[in-house]
Amino acid sequence: RGVTWFEVWNEPDQFPGFTPFWDGTPAELENMMSALADEVEADPDLSPYVKLGCCSFAMQSFLNLFAIQFLSMARDSSTRMDFISVHPYANGSGGYDSTKAAMAKGWRDEFFPNADLINAEWGILDPAFGSAGWNSLDYGLDRIKAIIDMNDRGYVMAHAASMTDNDTTSATCCLGMFYSKPT
Repeated sequence: RGVTWFEVWNEPDQFPGFTPFWDGTPAELENMMSALADEVEADPDLSPYVKLGCCSFAMQSFLNLFAIQFLSMARDSSTRMDFISVHPYANGSGGYDSTKAAMAKGWRDEFFPNADLINAEWGILDPAFGSAGWNSLDYGLDRIKAIIDMNDRGYVMAHAASMTDNDTTSATCCLGMFYSKPT
């Protein structure tokens, strides 16, 4: 079906215990990831053609212990991890946190040095940023700085995200809509 990258789960570390995203432990997530990786590895028609990774970490657990514990267990279990994905959001600077991006690179280097690094979401800003902010030169320069920073850190791809589109009739018109350019 043309799937070449498969990400297991989304933001399992988003406020652990208080989120609909994942209510299990890092060990339970690693068990699931390991089982899925074993299934993919056992299928010769699939295994060499798909990259398997995890988990669009939100980087919001206490001291990022959730992600660190998961990655440590996955490494120690030799779980297949072709890529690590993260969401290094910030409220300013074009919606990108360079410190979080650097932290994720450190995780990759420590736990899975041969894995690709993906910024699976970035660019969400407070609604008060407004149309003047979206059209500002500073916003454009911040985005370029973020792209350069990702390139310097070896991120292989990044996806800009918007929680809502520009339909002003409803604040949550199109949750999760992808945008290419605000209007």
